[in-house]
Amino acid sequence: MSITTKRILVLFSVNVLMAVHLLAFYHFRAYGLGTISPQGGLDILVDGIITGSAIFTGVLVILTIAFGRLACGWLCHWAGFMECSHVLLKKAGIEAKPLHSRAGILRYAFLAMLIATPVTSYFGKGMPEIGDVQLGAVEVFTPDLPTGVVLVATVVVSAVVITGLFGSRAFCRYICPWSLILRFFDRISPTRIRQKKKCEACRTCTNECPMGIDVQKEIEAHGQVRSTECVRCLTCTSGCPSGVLSYSAKAGPFQPGGSFRTRLSDFGWATDLLFIVPAAILAPVAIFKLDSFQGWLGAAWGISIGYCALKVFTAREKRDRGIAAGGGLLLAAGVAWAVFTPTQVAAYNTGKYAARSGEFAEAEQLFRGALAMDPNGRLSYDILQELAALMVDEARWDEAEAVYQEQLALKPYYEPQVKYNMGQAYMRQARFAEAADSYRAVLRTRPKFADAHFNLAYCLRDLGQEQEATAELAEAIRLKPSLASMLQLPDAP
Repeated sequence: MSITTKRILVLFSVNVLMAVHLLAFYHFRAYGLGTISPQGGLDILVDGIITGSAIFTGVLVILTIAFGRLACGWLCHWAGFMECSHVLLKKAGIEAKPLHSRAGILRYAFLAMLIATPVTSYFGKGMPEIGDVQLGAVEVFTPDLPTGVVLVATVVVSAVVITGLFGSRAFCRYICPWSLILRFFDRISPTRIRQKKKCEACRTCTNECPMGIDVQKEIEAHGQVRSTECVRCLTCTSGCPSGVLSYSAKAGPFQPGGSFRTRLSDFGWATDLLFIVPAAILAPVAIFKLDSFQGWLGAAWGISIGYCALKVFTAREKRDRGIAAGGGLLLAAGVAWAVFTPTQVAAYNTGKYAARSGEFAEAEQLFRGALAMDPNGRLSYDILQELAALMVDEARWDEAEAVYQEQLALKPYYEPQVKYNMGQAYMRQARFAEAADSYRAVLRTRPKFADAHFNLAYCLRDLGQEQEATAELAEAIRLKPSLASMLQLPDAP
């Protein structure tokens, strides 16, 4: 069995485990473990909650420091789609060699988006106090992930098309922001592809590398692959006919062995801009129309359209020019569908903008229109949240309470957050007994939620239960010491 087949089997198993996790969470209501994703791992820097994603991200970093970007090569679920696409395209006679382009700077734009929320939260509220363990705090299949036609488009464009045009692992090299983060930790990893005997200079390793690394050149210069683009797929070690390469850790004193230097581009700036500009335009369009995750789809769309345009003007054979034109038109039709088809996400985003601008009546109309498109959709919970916030601000208490109940019916695993919001609404009405009941409901599932303890203390004080209020306040301060500066309980929010 080839190393590629073994890797595809492992990646397939990862996707099977993800499917089992989805089934357990939504069908069998096993709400103890929510989403496991590096995307959600950074949320710990915003709210201080230790989720399954936060633990997974920590393990991913440790794994990368110890073994290099092994997880990228063998454990990334999206890599499974790319590997399968590469194999199927190869069987169909389509095998593009990995192409390098300055379009890889798109990764930095997505990285900036990824860290924007933690950074703005830090400057706005400071570093959160970390300690509340809630592995199931976030549902497995978050609302920003694609479904239906959008999921098909994402797989086809972001895995199949871009692989057929730019070579294997093109998504890693052009779009994935986590490749940049993990490259930083790979820099200090002692476990690398190393030379163990004389190289015969056959260049098999370089020709087979899915990341387009000049493996032979690195081996000749350093005796190891120093590029932090290496995903430890082991294609080179298994494919070397002379058995020159091995995957091993360096013995002796620790020295960082990785290098951030990469092959810049196989094209000139004008060609690179032909890839970058459409991607830079379509990524934000996809985010607004289809949701944040689909920014990656927009970028892949733009790069692919740019490549088709390039081939229309540069391909020597008329047949190749015709294929490129047809492919470009097909991709452009997909873009037109995304731009001109009304979507729930676009109505929701427009409603949020209207609400932030103080146009509350217009915002409510947009939110209700978005709900009407798909009343039980994955985004409906978030739309109801915005509606409830509008009604609370306008003191429409009964309507707000009804919306909260709709949220609970839609996603019961978010009961703690909904009950907490209901408690705040009750406090604004001075309905302290009902608010206290809501906060107690929260604390039954999230006993370390400091703000719930603090608000419960306020309610108990106004209900004349001073001893219980003091105990709740002490527990709130124990869990969140920064509350010590608020020893005098504030007025109701």
